[in-house]
Amino acid sequence: GYVKLVVSQNVDGLHLRSGLPRQALAELHGNIFMEKCEKCGKEYFREFDVGGMSFQPTGRMCEVARCGGRLLDQILDWEDALPEDQLCRAEDELRTADVSMCLGTSLRIKPASDLPLLALRKDKATGKESGTMVICNLQSTPKDRRAAIKARTS
Repeated sequence: GYVKLVVSQNVDGLHLRSGLPRQALAELHGNIFMEKCEKCGKEYFREFDVGGMSFQPTGRMCEVARCGGRLLDQILDWEDALPEDQLCRAEDELRTADVSMCLGTSLRIKPASDLPLLALRKDKATGKESGTMVICNLQSTPKDRRAAIKARTS
């Protein structure tokens, strides 16, 4: 396929419910339906809001044999740093992407707002910029001047 990674700031779990494979998704702000074992790292995608915020215990335990670790919610609070594993995946993929598509975002909150720019690289030999950024949003964004394509709808 053409889409290698979806980088999302949404916490509603809709990307996974749409059928997008977990390995093709970086959730920068977490997921209200996700719990993760603090010991073994196993993730549990639930049919219900797991409650909590800021990576706190949910009261449930890991079901992996001989683990029994506490499950933690996977929602960022304002003072929490972005999850390093998710941010690094996004940065790595965008540095080699041919196109970054920004869909329904104001591109105003850093560091996430700067991620799409990683797809725009200068060729060391020619000095020309390669990679393309596309922005589809209702309003203008601070990154519009760098986008090859801007789509607005009302």
